[in-house]
Amino acid sequence: MDYSSWHIAINACMHGSAVSHAEKMMIFKSSWTTSRWFRAALHRTHSVQLVTPELPLNTAVKVRVRNMATRRLLKDRGFKDVEIFRMRANP
Repeated sequence: MDYSSWHIAINACMHGSAVSHAEKMMIFKSSWTTSRWFRAALHRTHSVQLVTPELPLNTAVKVRVRNMATRRLLKDRGFKDVEIFRMRANP
């Protein structure tokens, strides 16, 4: 998903209208190959996000969270190897 076009869907939702097919193409870029998405993310030409109907965390090898509270919550739910990880933001 191209995050820079996400405002289209938010505006449509807030105004009670539907997102058109052309607008969906702008947001999800379904014609893009996986390698093109990786290039866009690595070269920072687009802000790339993942949209998925399911994310099976119980099969994850490692889970990174941003604070102790989330770590504790996931460990209580049976997740192993939960690591606190904070990404540095560029000034």
